[in-house]
Amino acid sequence: MYPTLFTIGRFSIPTYTVLLDLGLILGLLLTYYEGKRQLDRGTLALDFGLWVVIGGIAGGRIAYVLANWTAFSEDWVSVLRIWEGGLSFHGAVLGGLLVMILFSYL
Repeated sequence: MYPTLFTIGRFSIPTYTVLLDLGLILGLLLTYYEGKRQLDRGTLALDFGLWVVIGGIAGGRIAYVLANWTAFSEDWVSVLRIWEGGLSFHGAVLGGLLVMILFSYL
């Protein structure tokens, strides 16, 4: 597999990111159609999936920042620069699970 799918100027698109995003979109679409077919609540299932993704990204970033506190302690704005890399897998799982639990009770 090619590490970089293509490059436009200074902006490069990694193959891994494209495949990960395609899998995410496909999973959300399947969630929507299954929720619509089984429960007639497709939009609720899609909302659930989107909130879990957002919680996973937020949890992953928070865990990464806490693990690398010395790198972020001087430049607080860099915490928001998620496109520069820096997500924790374990934090993403915990963030997604937390949102799942909160969404289930609301």
